[in-house]
Formats: sequence, C-alpha cells, structure tokens
Amino acid sequence: EQRLSALRQSAAQAGKRPNAAADLRQAANAAARQRLDLPWAQLTDALHQARGRDIGLLSLEADGRQGQLTLLAQARSYDAMLAFYQRLQASAGITAVSLAQHEWVESDGAQAVGFTLRLRWGQP
Repeated sequence: EQRLSALRQSAAQAGKRPNAAADLRQAANAAARQRLDLPWAQLTDALHQARGRDIGLLSLEADGRQGQLTLLAQARSYDAMLAFYQRLQASAGITAVSLAQHEWVESDGAQAVGFTLRLRWGQP
C-alpha cells in the first residue's frame, strides 16, 4: 500500500514537470518558422536586379535571427564586383552591405574575383 502510494505520488509529480521533448519540439518549430518567414521574394528580387551579367552567384546562407544573408559570388573583374556591391547598397529592403572577403581566382581558364558579401535586411 505504501509503495503504491509512493508510485502514484511520483507519477503525479512527473505530470507536473515540463515536458522537455515538447519544449525542444516547440523551439525547433519556432526556429524553422523564423527561417521560412524571411522576405525571400524581396531578397531574391534585389539580388536578381543587382547581379548583372558579370556576376555569378555561388551560394546564399541566411540567418533569420540576425537578419543577415551571406553571399558567395564571383565577378569577371574588380570593377564588376564593386558595381554589384553598390547596386545592392541601393536596393530596397537591404539596410547594409559589407565586403567580408575577396580574392583573385581562376575560373574557366580566366581570372575572376571571388568574394563574400554580408547583407542585412529589414528596417534601417
């Protein structure tokens, strides 16, 4: 009888504790919603309009929590890279652009500028 009472009390206590698995699931769902809720249409439109013929986009990595997009690209020339950078700075919805890295690379037997940009979007 005493043992049964202890088991019932233990079960009642466990029911009052927060469900760690449910909390983790809820946090994962919130993080996924945050990534999906990015202004993708506005960002892709800005990139498409700013890109030009001398720029090749290689990868995009978004961080929705920080409102930041990291862009890896190549340009046919240093001037083309700078022009792309300036067009992005003038794009609606993009609040900041910074050049994180650049280097000369060989692409299809020709010299190109490989570079990484970090963009911020949202309200200035």
